[in-house]
Amino acid sequence: MNLKNNRLFLYLFLSFIINLMQAFFSPIIQDEAYYSFFSNHIGWGFFDSPPMIAIIIKLSSFFFENELGIRFLTVCVNTINIYLIWLLIPEKNRIKKYSVELFFIILFALPLLNVYSFITTPDVPLLFFCTIFLLLIIKIKEKPSLLISILLGVTSALIIYSKYHGGVFILICVLSQISILKKKYIYIAGIIGVILILPHVYWQYQNDFISFQYHLLQRNKIGFDPFHILHGSLSIFGVLNPFLLMILLFNYRKTSTSFKKRNLFFLKVFLFFTSFFLLYTLRARIEAHWVALASIPLLLLIHDLTINYDVVKKTVIACFSTIGIILIARILITLPIEMKSEFHRQGNDYFNNVISVTKNTPVLYANSYQKASKHLFYTGNISYSLNNYLWRKNHYDIIDLSKNFHNKSVYIVGNSSKLDTNKYELEKGKFTSIRLIENFQLFSKLESKFDSNQLLNLTKKGELKFVIENPYNYSINLNDEKLSYKFSILFLDNMGNKNIFPINLLNKNIIHQGKNDLLASYDLKDLPAGEYTFSVLLEANNLHPQSLGLKKTIAVVSE
Repeated sequence: MNLKNNRLFLYLFLSFIINLMQAFFSPIIQDEAYYSFFSNHIGWGFFDSPPMIAIIIKLSSFFFENELGIRFLTVCVNTINIYLIWLLIPEKNRIKKYSVELFFIILFALPLLNVYSFITTPDVPLLFFCTIFLLLIIKIKEKPSLLISILLGVTSALIIYSKYHGGVFILICVLSQISILKKKYIYIAGIIGVILILPHVYWQYQNDFISFQYHLLQRNKIGFDPFHILHGSLSIFGVLNPFLLMILLFNYRKTSTSFKKRNLFFLKVFLFFTSFFLLYTLRARIEAHWVALASIPLLLLIHDLTINYDVVKKTVIACFSTIGIILIARILITLPIEMKSEFHRQGNDYFNNVISVTKNTPVLYANSYQKASKHLFYTGNISYSLNNYLWRKNHYDIIDLSKNFHNKSVYIVGNSSKLDTNKYELEKGKFTSIRLIENFQLFSKLESKFDSNQLLNLTKKGELKFVIENPYNYSINLNDEKLSYKFSILFLDNMGNKNIFPINLLNKNIIHQGKNDLLASYDLKDLPAGEYTFSVLLEANNLHPQSLGLKKTIAVVSE
């Protein structure tokens, strides 16, 4: 037993060292830079995700700078999580010959468990807290107690604070052990969990539940598309290791008799969780990494099958076939070579080239929270993502950075202007527009609000009443001829076609701090009658117009 423990901790130590080196030598990816930006503005929530990822990066930054300043805690959490997953294996399986080696072989053959062993995304704390949740929910069924109930409630809240997909996982775990609902302690855990997430719910309320609006309504095109089903099925099949899935498919009936209930629970969790996202493809496109949590029950089921039945040879061949590919990929991403990957996109040289043009002037990036975040990471200078109506909103649109950019001379990198601008070779063979804007006006946080009944009965020509909320501590003078302010309205149909019409304000020329009641005339000309996604646009400095608001608003145009 001691010998097995020694081997286990040896492999854990080697895993920690390998992942630490990988974290140090691998360039950061765009999402990591974005989450690093979050860590400079800790709060109860963010546009794209709950706050746990920002906390992890903030804690990592206390120990290291640069890449390890983002990833160090990820490597530590991953190492602990491997040990916790090991504890989910029944003891009679853990003490069997080569059980430890088999566990690590399967672990290293699962692509997503490799990825999140050194890359920092919300999936890292999600995997960690969901493993703890599995340990506790098994414990509360076998030996319920108030302490386990409290820990389960706290863990449930931490899961939600990590990633919203965790809510689906919690529900599936409970439904997979439906008899647990007969125990009073599960309700105590639920009450504790709900109480603990209230600060985040309140943050969402203050921000019009923007995270849910984005993820459920705006992130991907909504509607049935056969390609979404094909893409989702192949993605899930690929990231969960197709070889191991085939072994599970042909041997799923073989479960250890003494652990049948536990294995049946893991099988239900695996099937229900992956099925949820497969069914979701009927509504919209999914991302492959959304099923990362399914890797945990898959690992446990494959380990049980292999250690108790004659499928060792198949498992080892399946695992080493994948490990070879993963190993090559992990080496390639550390090398300074030209290749299309997240790790080789806009590195340190790119932002040094930007600085060589812009000098000490503040820099904004057109429609790129990724580049704005990487600019901060590589240069240490705050940047901003200026998002026009062609691009999605993000956390830059709800955070107030006006003191850094408003009424100042700034450079905007990217396609931001209707005018011709100078282009520079920031990457080999690629030229990018960089434009100097004097007296730049920042109004990204302006919010337009309408009476829904008015929008549901729009005529082709008429007047439009709406409110603009200005959260800034300054007013916006629409009469300033040098800034060329222009209002317009956007109608987006189901096919993605954009129709923009100018509007003329009839009652106001200055948008003061707070609420502003506006009246405007409009003419939709030959816009066909029908239902559209609607937005008010505002432009200045001859830049592309920005959408005023985060909500998805529906307008119905009649003849």
